[in-house]
Amino acid sequence: MAAKLVKTNTPGIYRRHATTCDRNGCCDCSYVVVYDSKARTFGTMDEAREGKRIAQRQSKLSKAHAAGLHQDEPRDECPDCERERQARDGAEPLLHDYSREVIARYIGTSRRGYREETRDEDRRLLERYALAYFAPEVRLRDVGPMQIAEFIGWLCRRPSKRGGALADRSVRNALKPVRIVLATARREGLIAHNPASDAVLPHREELDDDEELPRPFLGDTMKLVVSLIHPRHREMFEVLAATGVRRSELLAFEVRHLALDGDRPHIKVRQRVRRRNGIGLMVGPLKSRYARRDLPMPLEVADRLRSRVTGRGERELVFRSTTGTILDPDKSGRAGSRAGVLASRRRVGRLSHLQAYRGEPPVRRGPQRGAGAALARPPQPKFHARHVRPPALRRSGRTARAARPTFGLTGPSRPGQEKVK
Repeated sequence: MAAKLVKTNTPGIYRRHATTCDRNGCCDCSYVVVYDSKARTFGTMDEAREGKRIAQRQSKLSKAHAAGLHQDEPRDECPDCERERQARDGAEPLLHDYSREVIARYIGTSRRGYREETRDEDRRLLERYALAYFAPEVRLRDVGPMQIAEFIGWLCRRPSKRGGALADRSVRNALKPVRIVLATARREGLIAHNPASDAVLPHREELDDDEELPRPFLGDTMKLVVSLIHPRHREMFEVLAATGVRRSELLAFEVRHLALDGDRPHIKVRQRVRRRNGIGLMVGPLKSRYARRDLPMPLEVADRLRSRVTGRGERELVFRSTTGTILDPDKSGRAGSRAGVLASRRRVGRLSHLQAYRGEPPVRRGPQRGAGAALARPPQPKFHARHVRPPALRRSGRTARAARPTFGLTGPSRPGQEKVK
């Protein structure tokens, strides 16, 4: 049975003595504040007086809240306002949790839908930028136009991998998943307005760089490069040179995409190879409907392809690995780069593979001595011919330099020894 309350000199504050207390002099027994049929226990008289004041204030605010006097502007000390705020916070999700949920179940708003590789990219951008900027305790309703503007400013100051700031396109891509999340929240009724709909993106001036333009091979350089490809992959590079398809589209061609009969053979671009995190290489749809096209090819290339796919099923890949799987685009590209190096050495001696790719003519200078000789010498290729030996040479043990007459690599060993024909 609880001990009885003993009145003190302060109205509404009582003392509850322990059964072992003799009530003589000072003791450590607690104080009890009774207000509106509610009892609150405190350790000292000062705490009890402060508790009584707060209880009177809360009782007054509760009556005002019931009368509807401050419902539009919640008060900090009002218990009813605090309960409503806690209920509202429990119903409104956190920005981090809701963003991850939306990206996981988003299906897109256009006719093409939402590709899985796009989902993976948006998830990566969301984790790297938006969720790194906003604190984990930020609610979805706390994100407004000012917070979005500050986030864009933070993106503009972020360093890039090349040493400078993020480009305007990178800032726009980083904001894309945030726009998806906020637009979905507005459609689902969680927010009344999308704060990112009127966001102003940066438009900083950039210097035009002509070096980024395509540099096609000149003359018969392309034929020379294709002739130096390993015979197992030569037909693949012939199709690449004849049609100009993307590497991902080239490796996704199936037998049903080849129209080799008639006087106008062509190839149909209907799918592409893509790489997904955790899955690897897979064949999927094209990036857009504009990539769907039919490309003509020469008759001699069509004849070689016809002999290659004879006896295969309609759904089998035209170019595949020795085990029948999808070729890796990165590994397939190395064969072309090595052939480009060999072609550049065959045509211009020590001219670099980059100059041969650009189609620049060789610069012939006379013999030079001293410090100017190193500056006048063209840059050396990344892959030297003696490092890239065909299979026949690897089996025989000979080097490419010793086999120059065999492979037609009879160009001068030094610039300026003889003219290029």
